[in-house]
Amino acid sequence: MMTLHMILMASTMVQVLSPGEPMPVLRGEFLTGRQAVLPEASSGKVALLALGFTYDSRFAVEAWVGRFRKEFGANPQVTFYEVPMIGGMAQLGKWFIDSGMRKGTPVKDHENVITVYGGTEPW
Repeated sequence: MMTLHMILMASTMVQVLSPGEPMPVLRGEFLTGRQAVLPEASSGKVALLALGFTYDSRFAVEAWVGRFRKEFGANPQVTFYEVPMIGGMAQLGKWFIDSGMRKGTPVKDHENVITVYGGTEPW
């Protein structure tokens, strides 16, 4: 019974968005080093946000972005963002993580990758 009560308490703390409601602000950094703020960065465009919460989620994120780019890449009104959500102790490795992502990501895509360190719990 205690477990059910905890689950119900946790579920009431999560804010659910309805269609048409604005997305909560998400702050991070582009691989270029420039500060990134969503949804502001995608203003005026339709955007795919591919959020990854684990190291292995990068495979699914890359697959979604690849398909999205293939279907909509030529449309200037459309953009995408790969958003690694990095929490816990991994935050201590920010320099190494960002450096590795820069090396593994084409330069032309550095403004499409936003790393978020900490504050990932609400997401």
